[in-house]
Amino acid sequence: MPGGVDYITKPIRIPIVRSRVKAHLELKVARELLKEQNRILKENLRLRDDVDRIIRHDMKTPLSVIIWVPDLLESENNLSPGQLDTLKIMKQASSSLLKMMNNSINLIKMERGEYQVQSEPVNVLKPLAQIRNEMSGLMRTKDLDLQILFNSQVPGPDDTFVIEGEEILFYSMLTNLIKNAIEASPPNQTVYVSLLKNEQNIIRIQNKGVVPEQIRERFFDKYVTASKRTGTGLGTYSARLITETMNGTISMKTGNREGTMVKISFS
Repeated sequence: MPGGVDYITKPIRIPIVRSRVKAHLELKVARELLKEQNRILKENLRLRDDVDRIIRHDMKTPLSVIIWVPDLLESENNLSPGQLDTLKIMKQASSSLLKMMNNSINLIKMERGEYQVQSEPVNVLKPLAQIRNEMSGLMRTKDLDLQILFNSQVPGPDDTFVIEGEEILFYSMLTNLIKNAIEASPPNQTVYVSLLKNEQNIIRIQNKGVVPEQIRERFFDKYVTASKRTGTGLGTYSARLITETMNGTISMKTGNREGTMVKISFS
């Protein structure tokens, strides 16, 4: 029969007919179940977007206070230079948090392949300097040093390391990777961030810690973590997502002798 997907030859046998009918009924049920599962999945994605928007909206009020208080304290004109530097770090961190919160929905778009990068030249040394200031407290708890190198040298005030992308995405990506390196590093060590410019723009983040063997192959996968009671396993996953969205590549090497190095490359 033209267009037929199944047919029965003569002579007709009742057991074969029953078997074919049963198979087609089961196929119809499976299709209906799949259709319903797709509907539920789409609804869950919509609800996730809605919850994210609600959380971001509700967080803006207390966050606006955090942003406003340093300005109020500065206006008193009775703070030491050290206290003013601390307020500056607070203002930078709270401003970056607000930007990240406003852009959090973009990670969902990245997962779906729907995010459109608004590329512009970004001097990566700028977000790196901010991250080093913001991580200073965490580094002190482990007696760590964070060393930033540009072509094997300490960058000067006029140096630039420019890559096409979005500054807030570079900030978020590097924050996750550097924080992960600091937390994984043994005490009294140095975490290195090396910038290399040749045929490609390369960022290397290295620490003396070793990634547990059971998660090495899944290091950049979602929800993968080890030896962290408060870890979510989203930091390295987010970094990979952002890197690939900006047309970069990311990889990791780890071993007892050299420690762990994450390498990010951009054309």
